Amino acid sequence: MLYQTPEDLARERVVAEAVARWLRLSPRKLPDTHVLDFALLDQFGQIERWLEVKCRPGISYNYGDGFYLSLDKVIGGRRYEATGIGAELAVQTKDGRIWLCGLCDHEPGAFIWGRRDRTNDDKAIEPSVCYRWRKFTEVPHEAT
Repeated sequence: MLYQTPEDLARERVVAEAVARWLRLSPRKLPDTHVLDFALLDQFGQIERWLEVKCRPGISYNYGDGFYLSLDKVIGGRRYEATGIGAELAVQTKDGRIWLCGLCDHEPGAFIWGRRDRTNDDKAIEPSVCYRWRKFTEVPHEAT
């Protein structure tokens, strides 16, 4: 969360709400001490899914060879999935569309050494995992 602004957090919440609505669940923001962004709860308050949200207004669906996410997030997702509850990755692209795939549903060997968006910080260069666009499903929602 080093580089998130209040506007970034508001955009993430909009995406989490759209995903949760589609899945008939309710989003709850996880504390900053957690690796992932949201827990998605059923009507009884039981956690049904974990959710990582990425808003990328600078990229289109099918940009490049896939969407890249920090290896740290993937490892965190695997730890969350050890609870028996699945973890999802939601990506909002520049056209406002929202795409969803399993956080641990990447292809073996799809790793690079890369830099996070919007930074010139050498500490932001890290191993990342590629999620091929074909793994994503579009989440129907009203664009804002």
